[in-house]
Amino acid sequence: MSEIPNDLSPKERTLISILFGWSLLHLILFMISKGSRDYFWPFDDEPSLKSDYDFTEFAVYGIVPWVIFGVYRVLNKN
Repeated sequence: MSEIPNDLSPKERTLISILFGWSLLHLILFMISKGSRDYFWPFDDEPSLKSDYDFTEFAVYGIVPWVIFGVYRVLNKN
């Protein structure tokens, strides 16, 4: 853990903490769900985490925020 870059601002460190929590939540939802490719959660007639949440939702809700943060960091390098 000592390899974490020291050039992160306090706001970026807070954002990383929030992203870890957010991704952990979605990883848990992915693990407990049976998964269904028929619908994208929560855009279903009867949305249910146990039946609708699959890897697609995990990628969108859990991985895309990290990609956005990475792009932000690359674009804001001095």
